[in-house]
Amino acid sequence: MAVESWWRRCYGGGTTWLNDVEPGRQYAAGDALGCMGMWFAGRWYTAGAVVYIGRVTANRNGRAWESADFLGHG
Repeated sequence: MAVESWWRRCYGGGTTWLNDVEPGRQYAAGDALGCMGMWFAGRWYTAGAVVYIGRVTANRNGRAWESADFLGHG
């Protein structure tokens, strides 16, 4: 499944099977951070997913791509 169709399914509410496996919270449509964590961990808001969400959010908030050493180019 292409990333775009996977994302559309997750964000749109089509991955309800996430409520049948080890979730950290109830799956719901429209949760972009939850879908991002699920992409990483394979489950909804598990410990690993929450750590990943936190790292991505921190990089976004800190605008990591603007630093001189981003991707080792510093």
